Amino acid sequence: MNWESFQDINNPFIFHRSAVTLSELINELKTVFNIDMLRVIGNLKQIIRNIAILNGSPSCQYFIQALSDENIDAVIGGEFTEWGVGEFARDAVSQNKKVSLIELGHLMSEQFGMEYLVDWLQPKLNGVPIYFIETPNLFSVL
Repeated sequence: MNWESFQDINNPFIFHRSAVTLSELINELKTVFNIDMLRVIGNLKQIIRNIAILNGSPSCQYFIQALSDENIDAVIGGEFTEWGVGEFARDAVSQNKKVSLIELGHLMSEQFGMEYLVDWLQPKLNGVPIYFIETPNLFSVL
C-alpha cells in the first residue's frame, strides 16, 4: 500500500495520513487492492486522517476498541461479525460519531503481508526458493 511513512511509531496498526474523504479512501483502497467493491459503514464525506488497520479476522474486541477511540477516524478490517462490529459501527455513525468502518475481505487484507513475508523470510532460509502467489478476490460483484 506504500503507507510505511504513515505508520505510527508506537502502534503498527495505526496510520496517520493527509486528510482525505471516506469516499476518496475507498477509491484508493479499491485501486490498490484491485477490488470491485468494499463494504462500508460511515459518512462518505467524512474527513479521514487517522486509520486503524486490522488484517484478517481479529476478535470483535479489537474492532470495538478501535472504533471507540476518538482519535481514530476509520477502521479498515479484513472481516468482522456483522451482528457485533457492524452494528456497533452503525450505532456510532447514527450517534454522529466521526468514525467509519471498511471491510476489505479476509484474504485481500492479508495479501500485502504475505508478499512482504517472502522478502523477510528469504534471507533466513538461504537457498530455499520462496514464492508469493497472489490470491485473487474470491467474490464477484453482480
